[in-house]
Amino acid sequence: MKRTRSELLPLFPMKTMNNARVRRINNRHKSWFRGWRGYLNRLRDIPQLTWLNRVLVLALASLALSFILSPNWDVGITRYRLDDVVARDMKAPRDLAVENMGATEQERTRVASLVPPVYDLDLEAINRREKAVAAGFAAARKEPGNKAKAFADFLGIKLSRPTLSLLRRDGLSPRLEQLVKGLILLSMERGVVPDGDKVKWEKGVGITLRRLPQGSERLLSNPNSLVPRAEVRIFLRRQARNLVGNNQGLLVEALAEVAGAMVQGNVAFNPAETEARREEARGQVPPVVSEIRKGEMILREGERIGAEDMPKLKALIAVVKEENKLWINLGFGLLVFLILGTSYIFASRNVKKFPTALGDHLFLAVILVGTILWVKISVAVSDGLAHSLPAIPASSYYYAIPFAAGAMLVRFLINSETAVIFTLIVSLLAGMVFENNVLFSIYSLVGSLVAAHAVGQCEQRSDLIKAGLVVGAINMAMVVLFTLVTNPALTVESGFNVLLGFLGGVLAGVIVTGVAPLIEILFGYASNIKLLELANMDRPLLKRLILEAPGTYHHSIITGTMAEAAARAIGANPLLARVSCYYHDIGKCRKPGYFVENQQGPKGKHDRLSPHMSSLILISHVKDGIEMAREHRLGKRIIDIIPQHHGTRLIPYFYHKARQEAERRGETVNENEFRYPGPKPQTREAGLVMLADAAEATCRTLDDPSPARISGLVQKIINEIFTDGQLEECELTLKDLHAIDNSFTHTLTGIFHQRIRYPDDHEIKELEGTSYGSSGDQLPEKDKAELGPISKGGPGGTKKARLPR
Repeated sequence: MKRTRSELLPLFPMKTMNNARVRRINNRHKSWFRGWRGYLNRLRDIPQLTWLNRVLVLALASLALSFILSPNWDVGITRYRLDDVVARDMKAPRDLAVENMGATEQERTRVASLVPPVYDLDLEAINRREKAVAAGFAAARKEPGNKAKAFADFLGIKLSRPTLSLLRRDGLSPRLEQLVKGLILLSMERGVVPDGDKVKWEKGVGITLRRLPQGSERLLSNPNSLVPRAEVRIFLRRQARNLVGNNQGLLVEALAEVAGAMVQGNVAFNPAETEARREEARGQVPPVVSEIRKGEMILREGERIGAEDMPKLKALIAVVKEENKLWINLGFGLLVFLILGTSYIFASRNVKKFPTALGDHLFLAVILVGTILWVKISVAVSDGLAHSLPAIPASSYYYAIPFAAGAMLVRFLINSETAVIFTLIVSLLAGMVFENNVLFSIYSLVGSLVAAHAVGQCEQRSDLIKAGLVVGAINMAMVVLFTLVTNPALTVESGFNVLLGFLGGVLAGVIVTGVAPLIEILFGYASNIKLLELANMDRPLLKRLILEAPGTYHHSIITGTMAEAAARAIGANPLLARVSCYYHDIGKCRKPGYFVENQQGPKGKHDRLSPHMSSLILISHVKDGIEMAREHRLGKRIIDIIPQHHGTRLIPYFYHKARQEAERRGETVNENEFRYPGPKPQTREAGLVMLADAAEATCRTLDDPSPARISGLVQKIINEIFTDGQLEECELTLKDLHAIDNSFTHTLTGIFHQRIRYPDDHEIKELEGTSYGSSGDQLPEKDKAELGPISKGGPGGTKKARLPR
């Protein structure tokens, strides 16, 4: 019997509110700008993107990546080389400061010529000469014969007769030895120029004399500051007269002759040091700049480019490069847009699990741009570290960049297929960051794929760190292989590369561990870790379900057990299947009494409603469930399964009831009004929830739930859903359906197993007061089956019924 509008008003309190309040509530719930979370929820309502939304997301991502990746290209100026012929006239677009190479080179040459040449004074040679003289005196004194001749022979020098006679008369006294050593010291400490060498004295410049090994220097401007080897004896005579006096001519000549024979040249020109100092002086000379006015002709068509023209070309290219930077970024952005666009078209048409919701695409764009930006920043930081610590090159620090973090996030929050597409794009763009270095593209590709695999079944935060350790180990292996390919020699730098590669993997795990919870909040994802948190029975929604809809709660728990077991059987995600079952009917909390599992008493609330109204109430629990799931932030995967677990199935009872009423009135019924709005299940987990929900609800109606009847009923339910086309859009195969059938039957048989009827107190007393024959033939067959065999008990041989345990 239909109910009038006035009778239905108590069921819908909002209808009794005043119009102003209704408008306020509707406006509040319909607003697109309730904050970022409400906006994202609205975006998730769009299951398929329009072409405009696709282009907009790709364009924004490409624009951001173009500014990150764009190199400093020069556009509009042909790359000319020396002696090339100019193809067209070139004028200065503005005032230019150009280096005058000729004037600069002339100034540098002048400055370099003012650098005095460097000569080295070897003071160690003095010690060697003095030791040789001491050894000669010592050896000659031991000779019994002619000591003077023995002295000359020992040192290998030739002395005149007067000098030998003086040495013989003196007997090679210690005083004579000290005088010879002193003369050697005076001459060689001043600096003796070897025979054949000539000091290049330049007027006004002089020379720099370095005293080795101390390294002290002094600037000499007087040529007489050094002693040529050919003039040593003259210098020694003068010094000997100062030592012994002018009245001892024979001794002066003898000292000059012996010391002169022992003195050797110890001043040598140092060409390498001289050239280095002159180059340093040249480098300190700033370029000589010439100014070119705006509009001035730089090169004319047909002219041959000379050395003096190259600086002008460089200045012109620098100006054009700066002025066309915007166009460069635009062109590079279009290139990136082409890469992203082709990848998206391929993925959306060929990868079944590639997401189509706008929220997912925004997430992928943000992670892609963030990953490349992080790589770019890391490169700059690496260059800075290499400048501060030159012992480790910047290329070593590159291996510590966590390339795999983005792929880990995508796999952790979406799926593996999307992670592979994301990895390919990131690896390609990472190679562009490193100037098209294919090794770093391979490094990023392999590490990201390993990372995506390692987090596939991650159910604890620590699993992310473990995945980072696995990626670090793979990175180390790749670095070793790169070293063998490029430079087989093992160096300290190679060791740093290996360690930093391991650090890059660990950093990826740490970053994902910290960022994943924030991403889950911002974009509404539900990772396996969050699913475990949602499975806690202390969650507010589950508590509300227990209190307000206990029948629905019991149904959800059993359905979760069934779906979890079946998911394990077909290789789906058992955790997602179980938790989705816990929350798939939370919308029934708002009108629990209208669902049969929560009804009490012989009469139901639908008896007074029309079939159309009943169907609307049943269908409304899907929309209510979505709203409650979003309010409690259950995550996108669970929110998607709530409408998908009914798909577009028909509500048969009220549909047939409506048809009967319509036939009596001669009308027709639109079947679509009694179907759920959908969509159909999009994933295997959603299909499992649909099958488990239908199978469990139907098996409750069995009076005798024997295994055979349960098996037949499960097969019937699965066949009906399959033939209705509800599983067309998910990836469940016939093999999967067979495994699901077996799993459901096994689980439901254990839940709805037959139980033995226990006798009540009255039956037990009757059995205890009755005696039977030893074989129990007097007991009826039915009672034998229910009560079990008879056993002896008590004194006197009284027989008792043994109660079943």
